[in-house]
This record gives sequence, C-alpha cells and structure tokens, in this order.
Amino acid sequence: MSSNLQKQLFLFESTTLKYLLYKKYLKKRRSVVNSIIYKDRLVFGEFFHLYPQLRKNETSFRSYTRMTTDTFDYILKLISPEFDLKTTNFQEPISVEQRLLVTIRYLATGLAFRQIAISFRISKSAVSSIVVEVCKVIWNTLKFKHMSIPSVDTFKSTAIEFHEKWNFPNCVGSIDGKHIRL
Repeated sequence: MSSNLQKQLFLFESTTLKYLLYKKYLKKRRSVVNSIIYKDRLVFGEFFHLYPQLRKNETSFRSYTRMTTDTFDYILKLISPEFDLKTTNFQEPISVEQRLLVTIRYLATGLAFRQIAISFRISKSAVSSIVVEVCKVIWNTLKFKHMSIPSVDTFKSTAIEFHEKWNFPNCVGSIDGKHIRL
C-alpha cells in the first residue's frame, strides 16, 4: 500500500470518527435540554400545577377552557373508553384527562402547538398527535348523539331567516371565523 493511500485512509477514518463523535455530542446535548424542560412536568406543567386550582373555581375553569367542569367531565366520561393507554417500562402514558385538556386548550385559544407544549411540558410532536387523536375520538363519539342531520325544511327556514335578517339569499348557515392580521 502506498504512503499516499495510507494517508488518505487515515484522514478518512479520522474525519469519520470526528463526525460520529460530533453527532453523538449533539444528540446528548439536545436530550439534556429536552429532559430539563420535560422532567418537571409533574411539578410545573399546567395539568398538574394549574388544572387542579382551576377545577376549584368554575369561573376560572370556564375562562380557561370555554366550558364548564360538568361539560368537561361529560366529554371525558364519553371518550375515556376509546383510549387504550399502556404503561411501559420507560414512562407513564399521558392520561386521557390531560389529553382532553390539551385539546380543549388548543381549540379554545388557537395557540401554537409549541406554546401548548411548553406550558404542559409535553413535546410539540406529542401535542400535535394528541390534538388530532382526541378530535377524531370526540367527533366519532359525539357526532350521532349531538349532531342532528338537518331536514329540507330546516334548510329552507334557515335560508329564509338569513335572507330576511342579513339580506343573504340561499344561505343556510355561517361559521364564525378568526381574524388574522397580516
């Protein structure tokens, strides 16, 4: 083997080793930062710190979630059987009650997932999957019980009301929107 080839091989091995060590350093550094934020979930997370206090004061709870504690408990009771949460050797699962609170908080405020993640001390990706999952379960559980299928007469009477009140012909409903300043 020529000395030039040996030098190139040594440089390649050295560079590869440096790269792998640097990658390991970055991974270790990131996990330390994340663990600092998430390890105190039981102490500083909104579910464990603020939620019990909100439950004691109906007005505060309503302001925080835009619903009463009775409504929250009703939804919780209906959706709880749909979740099959298992405890692993590594961690406890996020409870159904906490999942519902995260979802309701997102729907009530429209905060970004990263803001909710920090306040609840849950990862952003977990918040994202929790909101989607809980919304699907709420819809599948409550749609037949609370969402009636409108009849033709209902559509006609609604269209007449919209035309008389707002001067919108052939309108059968409206959706509240969110104003976004650009």
